[in-house]
Amino acid sequence: MKLNTLAAAVLVAGFASSQAMAASTDVALHGMVKSGTNWVMNDGMRKGSHGGLGINETGHFYALGNEAVSKLAISPVATWTADDGVYARAELNFQHENYDGDNWDANSHAGGGYVKGMLFIGGFEFNPSTEFWAGKTKDIDAFFTSNYDTGYMEDNGVGGGFQNMDLGFAKWDMNIMTFDNSNGPARSSNPHYDHKTGGSGANVYSTWLKNIGGIGLDVNFRYVTAPSRDDSKVEVIDGHAYDKKATNGYTASVIYNTPGFLWGLDGWSKIIVQYGKGTGANSKASTAWYGDLAKESEMFRLAVDGGINFTKDFSMLAFAFYEHNHAFTNYDFTLTDGLYQKDRDFLTFMVSPVYQFTSHFSLHTQLAYEHANYSGKGWSDVKKGNHDFFKVTVAPTISLGQGFWGMPQIMAFVTYGKWDKSSALAGLVRDTDNYTASTDSKNPNTSAWLFGVQGEAYF
Repeated sequence: MKLNTLAAAVLVAGFASSQAMAASTDVALHGMVKSGTNWVMNDGMRKGSHGGLGINETGHFYALGNEAVSKLAISPVATWTADDGVYARAELNFQHENYDGDNWDANSHAGGGYVKGMLFIGGFEFNPSTEFWAGKTKDIDAFFTSNYDTGYMEDNGVGGGFQNMDLGFAKWDMNIMTFDNSNGPARSSNPHYDHKTGGSGANVYSTWLKNIGGIGLDVNFRYVTAPSRDDSKVEVIDGHAYDKKATNGYTASVIYNTPGFLWGLDGWSKIIVQYGKGTGANSKASTAWYGDLAKESEMFRLAVDGGINFTKDFSMLAFAFYEHNHAFTNYDFTLTDGLYQKDRDFLTFMVSPVYQFTSHFSLHTQLAYEHANYSGKGWSDVKKGNHDFFKVTVAPTISLGQGFWGMPQIMAFVTYGKWDKSSALAGLVRDTDNYTASTDSKNPNTSAWLFGVQGEAYF
């Protein structure tokens, strides 16, 4: 959408004075709307939740037929280009969402807020592909799964850096950010230790080498410093505070973009290997986990993520994901004996076929499986051992575009989820209130039917 200079001044106030120095000015307006709900049909039409079906307690879930999210986003973008080809670009993003856990500076009660304000400058003769940036970012170098609601990498914060610097053999990114949504005043019941409410104030130093040697190989290294957020995680001995939480750590990632789907079928795929230590044992800086990981915490991930085109009308997403966590804490960290022996293994598979019957009508389906195993000291007896979950979704869809990502689209879906009794008793089913009886119950629900509608569009 092109707007005139006056509209640019209205949408991007504060940047208007620079228009006189630019040979040309363009303003575009982007955004998205996503709105829908789901209902639990076990005992009447009860409102469901966002990603309620699943046993991955880190918060990840399969989105198709499993969310009741309403989200609006508006993103004005202004670009100024000088006579010599150097350009500047301002990007802003405002969001309102009923589930906004990852909108790191949004007020969770208000449901949204200002989540992005960045300025890029690039097009310099010495390295035309390089863009320098500064500001507040929600998605710089973000790296997500195809349909599993998690990020392999999501460094959100305020900072700066550069991206796409051409080294000849690869493109190079370097970013430095502080993640901090500490909106509350400083408070502490421990005079030797102070913190604010909200986020952990983590500092993230991240560097990428992308498309190394032109073979689709990317590597990333991140170093994270993050003070503990909570007095209860600090012991005071002889008047001195000893924090047993990790205050620094790193994540190393290797991503290989294969030719076709795993070298064979028409499509695309990525092979992802990640290892994290300390504060880097979780690869998302947007999460409250920073400051809530033990010094001994480790994370290892292996994933295959891709899509296959069988015919022009028949395609499929495919996903396999394994994660091992040592000194797994999640949000139940306590300084108890045996905590650091906590181990967790998580494995999931998914296929999501899509068949296009006509230009504007398709059938989306999904079959998924999750498996969790808890071992080592520190777990309750009810959580130790193996837990399993299955999910099936069928979603007739009308759309303007075609394929899995064809937008705008409206879908109606039916989802069936099945989990074992041990998962319910261990409290692993994500929305216990909506889908299971109390975790103290001897006979909790072990399945649920969902029905819902979802509309989604981007511009």
